[in-house]
Amino acid sequence: MNPLFNKRKDSYGGDISGRSKFLLEVYDKIREGVGNDYLISVKLNCEDFVDGGATEKEMLWVCKELSKRNIDLIEVSGGSVISRKNEGVIRVGIKNINDEGYFQSFAEKISKLINTPISTVGGIRTYEKVLSVFENTNIQFVSLARPLLCEPNLINEWESGNYTKAFCKSCNGCLNPKGSRCILKK
Repeated sequence: MNPLFNKRKDSYGGDISGRSKFLLEVYDKIREGVGNDYLISVKLNCEDFVDGGATEKEMLWVCKELSKRNIDLIEVSGGSVISRKNEGVIRVGIKNINDEGYFQSFAEKISKLINTPISTVGGIRTYEKVLSVFENTNIQFVSLARPLLCEPNLINEWESGNYTKAFCKSCNGCLNPKGSRCILKK
């Protein structure tokens, strides 16, 4: 959906309704095939964080369209390959990379506009942050990815009362051709 990559001149290009057409058609076909027996979710950028990329306003439109189609869950992420630098950490659009919940503000915004359950992701490393999201927002889910690659037992630790911050440093070293694993933790 990023207009910097999608240069099509047909009905799958142009404005956000064209650039999102493929996603919406795929969703419609999947729903048609599985009915309501299976949960269908999508992970979407809140924006691309690069000049000329997909904007927050456009992605709000996409979220609303998916909600009209009764998608079961939207996970809010952000950025693109060209908005990343310094070991792949998104720097543009984030006030402080050490803050948890990079995309939470968009997730909160969209959770107030649609009835579809929303999940937020992005730099969440503490049990306290997870609780804060659930206690202070309409967001129904929190997603953890890299912290669980680093510490597969993290949720069990938190459940047992050990609320230590996740070890993950968001270095993106875990994303490599040799397999997904934390390169910092022995």
